[in-house]
Amino acid sequence: MRVMIPAKYRDVVAHLRDGSGILYRLKEYDDHYELEVLTSLSFDRIALGLTERKLGRFYRDVEVVGGSKKKGRDHIVFEPKRPFKVTIRFAEGELSLIKDAARKKGATLAEFIRFHAVDGAFELARGERHGIG
Repeated sequence: MRVMIPAKYRDVVAHLRDGSGILYRLKEYDDHYELEVLTSLSFDRIALGLTERKLGRFYRDVEVVGGSKKKGRDHIVFEPKRPFKVTIRFAEGELSLIKDAARKKGATLAEFIRFHAVDGAFELARGERHGIG
């Protein structure tokens, strides 16, 4: 997913530079900035230094390609399109354990599995985790 931010939001982009790297890549062009985002991403208005009104303007001005954007009162969430489907088999006990954990977290089964698969992949990419488990 690509998130295009107009150049006038230079101050907001300054806050985003800290997270650049594993979660997203930031590219700078003459008239805009582009975030190349690998997975769902949420930005909090306070962390970005925006008022509620300015967050609304920012939301309207930002364009998303290959995904969607949603605005809450204090945040914006960018979600990539998910056109790929993966089939995986679990033993009955494994699935029961995963379903219970997802329910406790208030997540759907798919959300829970996706989060933990992607989170584990990020840890491996950062070198913070070794092996499968």
